[in-house]
Amino acid sequence: MANTSNIQVAIAPKGSDLDVTIDLRNTEPDLAPEELEALTQRLFQQMKDIDEVKQVHRIPEPNPPAGSKPLNAAFLIGLLQAEVNLANIKVLLGFIWERLSGKPIELKVEADGKKLEIKAYSQQELTAAIEAAKDFLAAGS
Repeated sequence: MANTSNIQVAIAPKGSDLDVTIDLRNTEPDLAPEELEALTQRLFQQMKDIDEVKQVHRIPEPNPPAGSKPLNAAFLIGLLQAEVNLANIKVLLGFIWERLSGKPIELKVEADGKKLEIKAYSQQELTAAIEAAKDFLAAGS
C-alpha cells in the first residue's frame, strides 16, 4: 500500500494577506494523539519566531468538553493557522518542509470560488507548487 502520510496546507486570501491552515493529522498516521499534540505545540512555538509570519494560532475546539473552563481553551489537535503575505508563503512552506523531514505537502489554494490542488513530493516540486499558487492567487486578484 502506498504511503499516504502528508501535510495538508489550505491557502485562501484574507485581505492583502493569506490565511494558511496547516493540517498535520496525516503527517504520521500511526502517531498517538499525545505525540501529535506535542508536534503541533512545537511547530506553533517555532512558527511564532518566524519574522515573515504575521500571526500564528491554534484552532479552538468548536465543542469543548462539558465542564471545561473558558480560560483552559481546548484546541484541535494537529491544526495550526497562520497569516502571511504572498511574498512570504515560500518561507512558511519551506519551514514546514524542513521541520517535517520532507513529508509530501498537499497545497489547496482557493480564491474567487476557484480551486487549485497540487502535491509536492520534493523540494523542487514544492518550489514549483508555490510559484503555481502565487500565479493562481495573482490571477484571482
